[in-house]
Amino acid sequence: MIGREFAEKIAPGHQAVVAVQTDGKGGKVHVHIAVNDARTVDTRGLPATAYWFWKFKEKANEICKQFFNLDFGADADDKESQYEREALGGKYSWKEDLKERIRGAAAFAKNDEEFLEGLKENGVKVTRRHATKTQPEYYVYELTDYSHFPADKMPKRACLAKSYKLGAEFGPSEIPKQYGTFMDYLPSDFVIPEPVKVEDKEPRQEQSAQELRQRNAERLAALEREYRHLVNDGHGEDEDSYGR
Repeated sequence: MIGREFAEKIAPGHQAVVAVQTDGKGGKVHVHIAVNDARTVDTRGLPATAYWFWKFKEKANEICKQFFNLDFGADADDKESQYEREALGGKYSWKEDLKERIRGAAAFAKNDEEFLEGLKENGVKVTRRHATKTQPEYYVYELTDYSHFPADKMPKRACLAKSYKLGAEFGPSEIPKQYGTFMDYLPSDFVIPEPVKVEDKEPRQEQSAQELRQRNAERLAALEREYRHLVNDGHGEDEDSYGR
């Protein structure tokens, strides 16, 4: 029943043979499914995604969980290799360094654009890879800042790491969930200072314009008085005659 439903889900409209067996070591129940690539209605072939293992896995789990509880085990958010564990002994681990830079970029970002910019500022280059037959969409991170490496252990090749190798939290679907979480990285007693109030520039600009007009008016009045004085001295005219 599960095998038949799976065949209908993964290849609707296609002929399929479902064989349930218990042969093999341990006699465990398993299913073999053979599907005709050409659909009987219009002879169209299966889409490329039908051959992708992780798509198979998604469909199989979706169907199986209707009949029994699934136990996938613990999916590590943060994976650690033997070489990375060396960091716990005081040795530098470039992968641990890379993880912290990625987390920091995500924590202070509000969107994908800011995340990419934050990675660049943190000395990390990232490339987005499309889904393949074996893996969903993922990131490839590259540590480009070697300043923390010991002088006698500089890398001889690029420091590259795929997101699913680092852990689930570093993948394209999980990174956005970490945006804006920078407060989690601050000490518990940290207090954000009150923002400093900045005077509005518009009134200041208006005031400057008024002062400029006032100064210009005073200069004009001074020039006018000087001109009147010159006229009175040269032509014997009084202010009343000048005004006329």
